[in-house]
Amino acid sequence: MTASGAISATLVLMVLLLAAGVFGWSAVKEPVAGQVQFPGWVIAGIIIAVIAAFGAMFKPNLARFLAPVYAIAEGLVVGAISHAYNIQYDGIVLQAVGATAGVFT
Repeated sequence: MTASGAISATLVLMVLLLAAGVFGWSAVKEPVAGQVQFPGWVIAGIIIAVIAAFGAMFKPNLARFLAPVYAIAEGLVVGAISHAYNIQYDGIVLQAVGATAGVFT
């Protein structure tokens, strides 16, 4: 394990998470009544992410295969939930991202 290997793995997983997050964001639709409808696969995404996380914890040799699965599943779920909150409370996601970036830097 090298620093450059860890950085490249982190960047690849971040790209997978962001791409899946964009897809998850676009999958949530706002019906006419103003209520948010989650797609049915959000629960499946949560279950897949939990299984991948536990699998990587208990079988570290499988982590290189389970980490992308986890990143994609978690991106889908976080994107869908973020869009649902953004529909309910306009602008909350942008504020959360801005606050996180401000604390991180």
